[in-house]
Amino acid sequence: LAAGEPFERVRDELGDAEISPLPDVLLPPLKLREYVGPTALRAAMELAPGGVSAPVRSGTGVHVLVLVEREDAHVPPFDEIEEQVRAEWRRRRGDDALRAYLDGLREDVDVIARDVEDDATWLELAHGSSGGTGR
Repeated sequence: LAAGEPFERVRDELGDAEISPLPDVLLPPLKLREYVGPTALRAAMELAPGGVSAPVRSGTGVHVLVLVEREDAHVPPFDEIEEQVRAEWRRRRGDDALRAYLDGLREDVDVIARDVEDDATWLELAHGSSGGTGR
Protein backbone atom coordinates (compact mmCIF):
# COMPACT_ATOMS: atom_id res chain seq x y z
CA LEU A 1 0.00 0.00 0.00
CA ALA A 2 2.82 2.38 0.89
CA ALA A 3 4.28 1.79 -2.59
CA GLY A 4 0.98 2.78 -4.23
CA GLU A 5 -0.54 -0.67 -4.82
CA PRO A 6 -4.34 -0.44 -5.05
CA PHE A 7 -6.03 -1.44 -1.80
CA GLU A 8 -8.32 -3.95 -3.53
CA ARG A 9 -5.36 -5.81 -5.06
CA VAL A 10 -3.49 -6.00 -1.75
CA ARG A 11 -6.66 -7.12 0.03
CA ASP A 12 -7.37 -9.81 -2.57
CA GLU A 13 -3.79 -11.14 -2.57
CA LEU A 14 -2.91 -10.92 1.13
CA GLY A 15 -6.15 -10.58 3.09
CA ASP A 16 -8.34 -13.24 4.60
CA ALA A 17 -11.90 -13.72 3.41
CA GLU A 18 -14.25 -11.35 5.19
CA ILE A 19 -16.52 -13.16 7.62
CA SER A 20 -18.86 -10.23 8.12
CA PRO A 21 -18.16 -7.55 5.52
CA LEU A 22 -19.12 -3.99 6.27
CA PRO A 23 -22.26 -2.79 4.52
CA ASP A 24 -21.64 -0.41 1.63
CA VAL A 25 -23.34 2.55 3.36
CA LEU A 26 -22.29 5.34 5.69
CA LEU A 27 -22.26 4.03 9.26
CA PRO A 28 -22.43 6.12 12.43
CA PRO A 29 -19.47 5.54 14.78
CA LEU A 30 -21.41 3.40 17.27
CA LYS A 31 -22.59 1.05 14.51
CA LEU A 32 -19.10 0.88 12.98
CA ARG A 33 -17.76 -0.04 16.43
CA GLU A 34 -20.05 -3.09 16.45
CA TYR A 35 -18.36 -4.33 13.26
CA VAL A 36 -14.70 -3.48 13.91
CA GLY A 37 -14.34 -2.94 17.66
CA PRO A 38 -13.12 0.08 19.62
CA THR A 39 -9.45 0.01 18.56
CA ALA A 40 -10.19 -0.08 14.84
CA LEU A 41 -12.91 2.55 15.28
CA ARG A 42 -10.39 4.93 16.86
CA ALA A 43 -8.04 4.34 13.92
CA ALA A 44 -10.86 4.92 11.42
CA MET A 45 -11.90 8.16 13.13
CA GLU A 46 -8.38 9.53 12.62
CA LEU A 47 -8.41 8.93 8.85
CA ALA A 48 -9.27 11.44 6.16
CA PRO A 49 -11.40 10.22 3.24
CA GLY A 50 -9.23 7.99 1.05
CA GLY A 51 -6.78 7.48 3.91
CA VAL A 52 -5.33 4.07 4.75
CA SER A 53 -4.53 3.07 8.33
CA ALA A 54 -1.48 1.30 9.64
CA PRO A 55 -2.26 -2.31 10.61
CA VAL A 56 -4.69 -2.34 13.56
CA ARG A 57 -4.87 -5.35 15.87
CA SER A 58 -8.30 -6.29 17.24
CA GLY A 59 -9.93 -9.26 18.91
CA THR A 60 -10.66 -10.74 15.48
CA GLY A 61 -7.26 -10.21 13.86
CA VAL A 62 -5.24 -7.50 12.16
CA HIS A 63 -6.99 -4.99 9.93
CA VAL A 64 -5.95 -2.32 7.47
CA LEU A 65 -8.70 0.25 7.13
CA VAL A 66 -9.58 2.55 4.25
CA LEU A 67 -11.93 5.43 4.93
CA VAL A 68 -14.04 5.66 1.79
CA GLU A 69 -16.22 8.59 2.77
CA ARG A 70 -16.97 10.71 5.82
CA GLU A 71 -19.98 12.84 6.53
CA ASP A 72 -19.79 15.05 9.59
CA ALA A 73 -22.71 14.88 11.97
CA HIS A 74 -25.28 17.62 11.66
CA VAL A 75 -27.18 18.69 14.75
CA PRO A 76 -30.31 20.55 13.68
CA PRO A 77 -31.44 23.60 15.64
CA PHE A 78 -33.76 22.68 18.51
CA ASP A 79 -36.69 24.64 17.08
CA GLU A 80 -36.60 22.38 13.99
CA ILE A 81 -36.90 19.18 16.03
CA GLU A 82 -38.67 20.39 19.17
CA GLU A 83 -41.89 18.47 18.47
CA GLN A 84 -39.97 15.22 17.80
CA VAL A 85 -38.03 15.68 21.05
CA ARG A 86 -41.22 16.31 23.02
CA ALA A 87 -42.95 13.28 21.43
CA GLU A 88 -40.00 11.04 22.29
CA TRP A 89 -39.94 12.43 25.84
CA ARG A 90 -43.69 11.68 26.24
CA ARG A 91 -43.23 8.17 24.82
CA ARG A 92 -40.41 7.40 27.25
CA ARG A 93 -42.38 8.82 30.18
CA GLY A 94 -45.28 6.57 29.18
CA ASP A 95 -42.98 3.54 28.97
CA ASP A 96 -41.54 4.36 32.41
CA ALA A 97 -45.02 4.76 33.91
CA LEU A 98 -46.19 1.44 32.43
CA ARG A 99 -43.06 -0.32 33.69
CA ALA A 100 -43.58 1.11 37.21
CA TYR A 101 -47.25 0.08 37.15
CA LEU A 102 -46.44 -3.49 36.07
CA ASP A 103 -43.67 -3.73 38.68
CA GLY A 104 -46.19 -2.65 41.32
CA LEU A 105 -48.66 -5.30 40.17
CA ARG A 106 -45.96 -7.96 40.37
CA GLU A 107 -45.20 -6.95 43.96
CA ASP A 108 -48.87 -7.18 44.98
CA VAL A 109 -49.78 -10.47 43.29
CA ASP A 110 -48.58 -14.04 43.61
CA VAL A 111 -47.97 -15.49 40.17
CA ILE A 112 -48.51 -19.23 39.81
CA ALA A 113 -47.27 -20.99 36.69
CA ARG A 114 -49.35 -23.98 35.67
CA ASP A 115 -48.88 -26.63 33.04
CA VAL A 116 -50.84 -25.93 29.84
CA GLU A 117 -52.22 -29.48 29.78
CA ASP A 118 -53.57 -29.04 33.32
CA ASP A 119 -55.28 -25.82 32.18
CA ALA A 120 -56.87 -27.62 29.21
CA THR A 121 -58.19 -30.36 31.51
CA TRP A 122 -59.54 -27.77 33.93
CA LEU A 123 -61.27 -25.90 31.10
CA GLU A 124 -62.92 -29.11 29.86
CA LEU A 125 -64.22 -29.93 33.35
CA ALA A 126 -65.31 -26.38 34.14
CA HIS A 127 -67.10 -25.81 30.86
CA GLY A 128 -68.37 -29.31 30.19
CA SER A 129 -66.67 -30.27 26.94
CA SER A 130 -68.94 -32.51 24.89
CA GLY A 131 -66.09 -33.83 22.79
CA GLY A 132 -67.91 -32.84 19.60
CA THR A 133 -69.14 -29.77 17.86
CA GLY A 134 -72.35 -29.54 19.89
CA ARG A 135 -73.67 -26.77 21.97
